[in-house]
Amino acid sequence: MNDSNYHNVIREMIKEETSIVNNRMNWLILLEGLLFAGYTSLSTRGFSLYIIGILGFIVSLCMRYSILSSEKAISFIMDNWNIYLRKNNMKYMDFPPVWAGANLQTTRFQAIMTAHRFIPFVFMIAWVCLIINTLLLNLGVF
Repeated sequence: MNDSNYHNVIREMIKEETSIVNNRMNWLILLEGLLFAGYTSLSTRGFSLYIIGILGFIVSLCMRYSILSSEKAISFIMDNWNIYLRKNNMKYMDFPPVWAGANLQTTRFQAIMTAHRFIPFVFMIAWVCLIINTLLLNLGVF
């Protein structure tokens, strides 16, 4: 590979990972929407609501970790880019930016509140609340 094209390869790898995150977020929102629709359309409060609630929680949890794996991949790619630059005595300013994502120096709160991290967590909380609500309704508390 030609060294002058290395930054393009890195950029394409990051682009691919962010595309994967986008696809996973789309699938998450689609699946969660279908599960919420199924949950609300059932007129009986019974075992099937628990199954839908637990399935919704598991889907959110799996998507959260699969999205975080893409973040780890991007971090790995950026680490390799940094090693390449140091090894060849180059500077960031020698190339167009390879990462156009969020600022890499964010606060913990900013990192948590990014959509791809926060939305799966919100869905998990929603499912826990719905499961507890269903349980309380079935016990006659409400």
